[in-house]
Amino acid sequence: MGVELHAHCLKTRWAPPFQEADIELYWEKGVPKYSGVVKKLVEMGVILQSKGWYKLEEGGKALREQDIVDMLERGELKIKDLLQKT
Repeated sequence: MGVELHAHCLKTRWAPPFQEADIELYWEKGVPKYSGVVKKLVEMGVILQSKGWYKLEEGGKALREQDIVDMLERGELKIKDLLQKT
């Protein structure tokens, strides 16, 4: 159980102003380490999305978003390796 937030940063000392982010916040766990990573990788074109399913490469196995997050948490998949493929 939790909420999904859409945050706007108007002014800060360390980052450019007017940035936006989608954040998941769970009541018992807090903010997950990989919150929003899959959405950002889809925007960058690293992961392919078809409706509710995601593919790591063309013709690959279709995965759910939670499956990709679990692979990142277990260390089976590294963001650095995904970015080097593009």
